[in-house]
Amino acid sequence: MAEPKDLSQLNKMLVMTDIFDDPDDCVVQLGVAINADDLDDFIRDVEELAVEKYGGRRFGDLLDEDPDDIANTAAQRRYFAEQVESVMEQANEILEGDDEQ
Repeated sequence: MAEPKDLSQLNKMLVMTDIFDDPDDCVVQLGVAINADDLDDFIRDVEELAVEKYGGRRFGDLLDEDPDDIANTAAQRRYFAEQVESVMEQANEILEGDDEQ
């Protein structure tokens, strides 16, 4: 039998939500845990994948195309401020659900 993985090394939790979801019905799209030492490389890889494979755009590039898009910037700030608590509650529910299995 294989040795169990040392899960204590997974010390950075990342949660992905859609910033344009209904704030009252925000759904966690993805939750992963990685080693904090890998965070910068992981973020670069995800960004590259989103842009290169799926045709996404970096936020900076979007703002470069429309620097006067103040509404989008304000909406993002408001969304993040309102959703931190909701995201944490959902993440805790996911973690608590794993304990029940």
